[in-house]
Amino acid sequence: MALTFLENFFIFSVFASLISFNFRIGKFLNLSLYSAFSVGAYLVYFFGELSVILAFLLSFLIAYPLFLIKERICRGVMDATIVSLGYGIAIEEILRIGVQKGYYYVVSEGVRALPEVFIASYLLLIGFYLSPHGIRLKFIEEDEELARMCGVNSAAYGFASIFIATFFAILLGVVSSEGAAIHPRIGLSYMLAGILIAAIATIKRSVGERNLVNITAVSLAASMFLEVFV
Repeated sequence: MALTFLENFFIFSVFASLISFNFRIGKFLNLSLYSAFSVGAYLVYFFGELSVILAFLLSFLIAYPLFLIKERICRGVMDATIVSLGYGIAIEEILRIGVQKGYYYVVSEGVRALPEVFIASYLLLIGFYLSPHGIRLKFIEEDEELARMCGVNSAAYGFASIFIATFFAILLGVVSSEGAAIHPRIGLSYMLAGILIAAIATIKRSVGERNLVNITAVSLAASMFLEVFV
């Protein structure tokens, strides 16, 4: 089923904001987020409304091992990005083996909350930036090494960025898969669109909540483009 203009806008905005937040605070491009979206799609197929509760637990089980691997093995942004891709592929293969076939069709109407996920994710991120944590977050965005020298626990914030991105990516899969044929790579196109939107939004070199505003504007333009030309 084709997504509407607003549905595209919500998904693009949330995915791009998650990718950007994870990259700026976690300091790597988290390419495993597409598999987190796929996990959410399968959750809503098998568990319906319970999938929202399970999303929190699974997001921790996915995010924490990735954080540990990044901290102990990876030496930079490129290493962590490549590892996250391999991590996402591993989750994809687990899904493929676990469900025993490629496609399911979500017909449940038990979860309809895409606007709510959009609002919740933006309120959380903006709330972080406007809270006392915001100064530390912006410090990490500008210069992580200097932030560490000044006593900022960048590792804790890095894990938080991975966990938040994973959690909301799973929720996106939960709330946006109704009427869709799901498969282990269902989130890949959304992640690629999110990366592109996040990259375009960096043109203004904004930080914190201002960057989220730029992402929203670019997501709106991308949704309008799809509505008119696709």
